[in-house]
Amino acid sequence: MKKSCVSVFYLFLFLTLGVFSLYAQSETPTPLTGEDSSLAVGKEKLEIERLKLENDKLKLEMDKMQFQATQTAIPKPETESKKSATSEEIRAYQDDCSRKAEALAKENKDKENLLVLDLANSEVWNEGVRFNIHEIVALAQERGWKTVKQLEERSPSGYGRYSYQIRNVKFLKYEDQTRGVLEIQTPKEPSDFDVVTIDGITFGSSSGVVRNVFRNVYFNYEGEESRDRFKVLKFGHGRGLDFGDELEFHFERNGKLVKIRYGVLEVH
Repeated sequence: MKKSCVSVFYLFLFLTLGVFSLYAQSETPTPLTGEDSSLAVGKEKLEIERLKLENDKLKLEMDKMQFQATQTAIPKPETESKKSATSEEIRAYQDDCSRKAEALAKENKDKENLLVLDLANSEVWNEGVRFNIHEIVALAQERGWKTVKQLEERSPSGYGRYSYQIRNVKFLKYEDQTRGVLEIQTPKEPSDFDVVTIDGITFGSSSGVVRNVFRNVYFNYEGEESRDRFKVLKFGHGRGLDFGDELEFHFERNGKLVKIRYGVLEVH
């Protein structure tokens, strides 16, 4: 590119000098007279016009080459190519999460009102005991927690979708399904449950911290949306042909986390 630019520059200089030379010659009195003199002057003018056109053409070509050289010199931003995690990497991540959840649960085994969430494995710990999130109703029965069951709707097949209210925790599930939706509201009463994830997310965490923590090997960040008066951060994980795990964090406009939703979030 540099060699080409130098060559064009010298050619441009040569032609420019040629134009000036012809201008100079045109101003010098010609000894010719009559028809020959007029013909000679006309030829000189035509030559000068031709050289001027060549000169303009060269200038355009040089501008083009300089622009291309500038574009080449400016590094183009590299597009981020995020490789999808392999099943082995996801399995290793889940195993690591399980170990962290167990250790955190043991540290807090004396806190009856605390739920330790391991969302990469769909598990909840309470008083050092592990349960599948979708079996939280069985956990409530084992602990003797008051549970209010209510029919919310029926599927086209006639199966009921029931909600189970356990303090500030709500679990929704169709009676013919093994998996459902877990909703946890921010605690309002002394007896309400507080939560902590293996990464330290609590109801006191900011949206920025939540966004960074859950953009990991297991969950994909699926964006943010406004819903009613809430800002909702959405995450998801595909499960092949099965329904995927979905996760939402609802924040008020002042930035306070007020609700966590997890499961098959086909309805709001």
